[in-house]
Amino acid sequence: MPAVAIAPAVIATAASAAVTAAGAVYSGMQQKRAADYNAKMSEQNAKAIDVQTREAIRRQREQNRAILSAQRASALTSGVAETGSTLLVAMENARNLERNVTDIATQGNAQQYAALNQATLSKMQGRAYQTSGFLQGAGTLLSGAASSMSMGR
Repeated sequence: MPAVAIAPAVIATAASAAVTAAGAVYSGMQQKRAADYNAKMSEQNAKAIDVQTREAIRRQREQNRAILSAQRASALTSGVAETGSTLLVAMENARNLERNVTDIATQGNAQQYAALNQATLSKMQGRAYQTSGFLQGAGTLLSGAASSMSMGR
């Protein structure tokens, strides 16, 4: 076969490989950008959860103080002294109310950690997508070069 007839096929094969390789690299980069965006959103979600949890704790403690104050006022207006069993009941009520605060904190922390774990996972996926895109691109270039070389013989 004349060298002139082979040259266009070799050029077309090499160009095809280059375009396909560039597409693979671009796709990997776009997937990484999307994963980075998801990670950023998860991190912002974790911050929002932290703020919401702190506010819920503040409101619960405020409510707890109001409940305990109302119970104390009720006992005092009834003429019951704040000693003995009355004091024990008040202390138990305070402990139970504080458990609500602990439950809110535990739930908020769990949600925050889940969001941060999702952010970490998204970042890992992004790096994997980018690496995969580069490797696919390199493989395509090498395959195209090999095909071009075999056509040139």
